[in-house]
Amino acid sequence: MPNECRRVFDKSRFEGKSYEEISQELGISVNTVKYHIKNALASLQMNLSKYLITLLLFFFG
Repeated sequence: MPNECRRVFDKSRFEGKSYEEISQELGISVNTVKYHIKNALASLQMNLSKYLITLLLFFFG
């Protein structure tokens, strides 16, 4: 995940900041914040699905 994407995601999910707060803090638009959050979630989903397959094969293979 790119650094900017990770930074926006961390502020949203781990620091509990709103999209508006993040946009003001980082000097980017709210739409850019939404874009980064969307990409971060897609990246996490893709990477975690790889581990899920590995775990399923380990336990049931």
